[in-house]
Amino acid sequence: MSAAVNDCDALASLFNTPFYQGLLQRIPRKAASRLARSRVLIVGLGGLGSHIALSLVRSGVRILYLADSDRVDETNLHRQSYGWAAVGKLKTQALSQELLALNPDCDLTLCPSVTPRALEGLLDRVDLIIEAVDEAKTKAWIAQTILSQEGPPLISASGMAGLSSFNQLRVHQKGPRWILCGDGVSHLSPNAALYAPRVQACAAAQALCALQLLLGLPVDAPTQDPNEFMQGGPCHEPNNPHPRQ
Repeated sequence: MSAAVNDCDALASLFNTPFYQGLLQRIPRKAASRLARSRVLIVGLGGLGSHIALSLVRSGVRILYLADSDRVDETNLHRQSYGWAAVGKLKTQALSQELLALNPDCDLTLCPSVTPRALEGLLDRVDLIIEAVDEAKTKAWIAQTILSQEGPPLISASGMAGLSSFNQLRVHQKGPRWILCGDGVSHLSPNAALYAPRVQACAAAQALCALQLLLGLPVDAPTQDPNEFMQGGPCHEPNNPHPRQ
């Protein structure tokens, strides 16, 4: 896996690869430059996290920290990104293979231990954290660990079960560093029905919020200027465009 992009020459070389040559046909170079240098931690690589990671990589994010201790099993396949060949593999391993098959220049750090201590050790390495786990208790300690100290923004999820309308999914600004995506009602339970379209819709909302934060745009604004980031060279943007508060 390649080292982080630190200078203009390395970025120019990266943008000459087939993946980025294709990406730059539809995404402004200035935005792609910022995203290529952004560092994102995703905690939980199931129905939310696996699709979030793929969306971010497709958008030009390449430096990811992937945290999950679980293995893929057959009950995951109906809503997560994995296929039968991944069953039995650690989710960190299976997802890294998918991401590298998409963009071989991804810089991936695999974190098979998901504990408060392990999470604290990553706070100063990343620009953004995305919580994508199922259990309410785990969601709670992740939020507590991140928001109780200075650090990067957190994007969480709550409420994506069932078959209710997409229109019920919302983006909530819970605090200066905390964004919550979901309907806030259809919480997961042992008997909750999970359908791929709604889970993936929530994952898409989290991924979109991540891109907005990384690009310094207002989160969930009704419209965005289509010319935003159209001007400027690849080395004019800081590595962390969203200052920690």
